Amino acid sequence: MINISVLGKESQLSKLDAPIRVRGRARIFLAALTVASALGGCNSGGSEEAGCEPFTIYAQHKWPPDGAALRSEPNKDAPQIAGVEGPDPILVDGFVKAAEPTYPNNPDPFKGEYWYHATEPEEGWVNSAAVRAIPLKHEEFDPTGLDPNGGPPAPLPKECELTSAA
Repeated sequence: MINISVLGKESQLSKLDAPIRVRGRARIFLAALTVASALGGCNSGGSEEAGCEPFTIYAQHKWPPDGAALRSEPNKDAPQIAGVEGPDPILVDGFVKAAEPTYPNNPDPFKGEYWYHATEPEEGWVNSAAVRAIPLKHEEFDPTGLDPNGGPPAPLPKECELTSAA
């Protein structure tokens, strides 16, 4: 049984007997629900070795430069080892909290206070300011292009937090 709340209305799902058609805001909700359910597989983390089951986040597709940089260490000054175009997927298996926000002038929660450990498309580190929870192109999420955030932030499941990057 799954309990859900959409626009303040509670509902329960036990099984679906027929396919459903999803459009508009419901499509965004369903994508977010898919991401949230995928995170249920996280283990109790605590170190990079423990981490959690890999989950997918997406390079941002709102702000120039489009996409996200993968770095060799969780530091904006570390060498960039790869780039991921927005809104392409990035497989991660944990995250660390930065000593200070990478982009302190960005609005919350996009100040870049976390670094995700990426396993694909290459192993490295990606800043939380450069990723989102769902793979939206800005014209899908906000046809006017005026959405201030470019989509919902990538999730930070507590059980996937790493104690260090080493």
